[in-house]
Parts: sequence; structure tokens; C-alpha cells
Amino acid sequence: MQKKICALRFRDWRRRIAVVFCVFLAVASELKAESGRKPNPSVITVRQLVERFVEVSPALRSAKAEAEMAAETEGELFSGFFPKVHLVGSITEQQAPLIPGFSFRFNPNRYRAGVELTQPLYLGGRVWNAWRVAQTQKEVAKLQYLERKNQNLLSLIEVSLQGVSLQEQLAVLEKSRQQQKFFWDLVRKKKRKGIARDFEVSQAYADYLSYESRMTKLRQSLFEAKKQLLQQLEWPRVKEFKLIWPPSVRARLGLNSALELARQQRPDVLIVKKQKQLAEMQKKLDLGEHYPELSFYGALGYETSDRSQIGEENARTYSAILNLKIPIFSGLSSLNVRRRGEFGVTQAKSNVQRLMLQMRDQLVQGVKRSESVALRLAQAKAWEKEAQRALRLGLKAYRSGVVSSLRVVQLQVGYERAALNLTQVRYESHYAHLRWQLHVGADLEHYYSRTIYE
Repeated sequence: MQKKICALRFRDWRRRIAVVFCVFLAVASELKAESGRKPNPSVITVRQLVERFVEVSPALRSAKAEAEMAAETEGELFSGFFPKVHLVGSITEQQAPLIPGFSFRFNPNRYRAGVELTQPLYLGGRVWNAWRVAQTQKEVAKLQYLERKNQNLLSLIEVSLQGVSLQEQLAVLEKSRQQQKFFWDLVRKKKRKGIARDFEVSQAYADYLSYESRMTKLRQSLFEAKKQLLQQLEWPRVKEFKLIWPPSVRARLGLNSALELARQQRPDVLIVKKQKQLAEMQKKLDLGEHYPELSFYGALGYETSDRSQIGEENARTYSAILNLKIPIFSGLSSLNVRRRGEFGVTQAKSNVQRLMLQMRDQLVQGVKRSESVALRLAQAKAWEKEAQRALRLGLKAYRSGVVSSLRVVQLQVGYERAALNLTQVRYESHYAHLRWQLHVGADLEHYYSRTIYE
């Protein structure tokens, strides 16, 4: 009997464990699904920032809508090459007085129904030039979208690079603070042995406390940078995350290659070139009003005074008209239109020349900056490495009583300066590369979400 009771209790416990296990699995799956719905990454890369920003940015959606509107305008003007066909119908009521000597009145009603066709054959090139203007404006709108996207991504990536730099500065100060805490404990031990003095202990403790205010300021700056990123990315539920550097890639193009690439793909350069074309086409479009015009009009239908005769052979009418219009004198306004167009073309050419000089200057400075930053980065790494080694040897010598506490403090300050300098130069290196990609006209979305990781 006792064995049966034990067996029943054992089965009951097995059922309870099975139920608890099933509930645990259900809760775990729900939490996993919930975590999939709410973005909560512990580490955010530049690729994630770029992809998310392009997806949710209202400014980019607005710029994209403008480009799509320009495309629709181009399609609308392209329809000017085709004839326009209309169904027409009218009822005309006329009242006429009795004619002296006659005893009848004219029938006042006229009924008309049919089809009309109009086709411009030549309008001084206005149809063709209007379509070319719209086509070029569509291309300009696409380039403006790319330019606006690059400018927005430039600001976004710059803030993220600043955030990574602030994180590394905090890490440097935290490491220095821990080393200072270790040194403070070491001085206190020596004080208890009668080897160190009171002012050495106080100085070590003061140096340890000095890190808190500096770290608090950096934490606040980092908090503001992350808050700015989250607002732009519409990630209000993400609280704690860490930013990391993008992969390090040095600019490998020479100046001549960079100039050629920038001429081919920089949005602002292509825009001013398109605007020069627009100025030339607009000049032709405006002058088209002063050229001869030739158009065709055709109509086929029925016209009668008796509505019941609509559709009958004897009421059928048709017409075909070829219209020719030749301007003779317009108050010399064509001369003003021509001069205005020439001034517009001259201004557009000047804008192209000015931007090309500016682009060359930016690329020359970019090459020099990249070379300088690469050299400084190598020097900063060597400085940080030797400063860390010197601090380690200094602490070892202080334990042996070879050097004073003041010398150890100097070594600690030297290492901290070297580590902070390395962080700053690393930021400048990434930012210089970011600006270089912008100056050669790279699509920053494609570059920082794909190319740089390949």
C-alpha cells in the first residue's frame, strides 16, 4: 500500500513538472517574440544606423516624394507629342426676330455631336524642349535626393563617431581611475609601514577623486549623443547600447583618380552641370514663342436642327484644318528673351567652374589630411604603447622604493594623455575618411552598409 501511494505521488510530481516546463517554454517563446518586435540591441553598428535612418527618416521620405513628383511631371509633358481626342456635344438655342415680309421664324435650336482631334505639328520646339526640361529636372531631383541623403547621413555618422570617441575616453579615464585607486592603496600600505608621508596619501586620494567630475561630464555628453541618435532613428524603447567604430579603410585613390571619380558621381557637380543644360534648354523654350507654329485640327460628327436626325447621313459633318501662325512683330520682346537666356547660361557656366575649383581644393586637402592622420595615428599608437609600458615599470619600481610617488603620478598622467590622444586621432581618422567619401561623391548609404564591410 505504501509503495502505491509513493508511486501515485511520484506520477503527480511528474505531471506538475511537465506543466511547469510547458509554461516556461510558452513564456520564453513569448519573450523572444516580444524582443523581436522591440529593437533592443546591445551593440549598434554604423551599418544598422544607416539602414535604420534611410528607412524611417521623414526628411528622406520628403526628398524621395519630390523626385517621384518630378518623374510624373516628365511623363505628363511627354504626352504632348500625342494627339488630343475629345468627344464633344452641344445644344445651341438662338432667338431671331421675324423678317419683314415673311411669315415664319428661324428654328432656334441646333444640335451637334462628334469627335475632335488636335495635334501640334510644330510649336517652335516648345513641346520637345518642355519635355527635355522636365526630363532633366527629373534627373536633378534624383541627384538632389542623393545629395540630401548624404548630408543627413554625414551628420548621423559624425554623431555616432563622436559617441564612440566619448565611450573610449570614458574607458581610458576608468582605467586610469582604477590604476590611481591601486596606487592610492599602495601609498596607504607604505604609510602604515612608515615609508610614505601623509601628504603623499592625500595627494594620491585627491588624484583618485579628480576623475569623477571629468567622467560625469563625458557621461552627459555621451547621453546627449545617444539621445540624438535614438530620436533620429525613432528607437524610443532602446535604452542602453554601445557604439563601435566602423571598419578602418584608408583612401587608396590618388588625386587625379579622385578628381575623375568625383566628376562622374558627385551629386552637387552633376546637379550644376544639369542646371547648365536646363538654362540652355529654357532659353530655347522661351524663344519658341517667337517662332512659327503649325498645328492640325480635325472634327467628325453630326450637326442638325432636328435632334432625331443625329446619326443620319444627311446630318454628318467633318472638317480638317491646318493652322499656320507666323509672328511678325512682338515689340522686340524676343531680343529681351534671348539676352535673358544668355545671362542664365553664363551664370550656370560660372557655377560649374566655381564648383569644380572648390571640388579640386577639397580633394587636395582631403589627400593631405588622410596622409597626415595616417601618420599621426601610427605615432599615437606607438606613444600609447610606450606610455603604458613606462607606467607599468614605474609602479614596479615604486614598490621597490626606487622612485618617488611624484614620479609615478607623472607616469600616470603621461599614459592618460597618450591614451586620450589615441582616441582623438582615431576619431579624426574615421571622420577624415567619411569626408573623403563625401567629396568623391560616394553614396554613403551603400558605402557604410555594404562596401565597407566587403
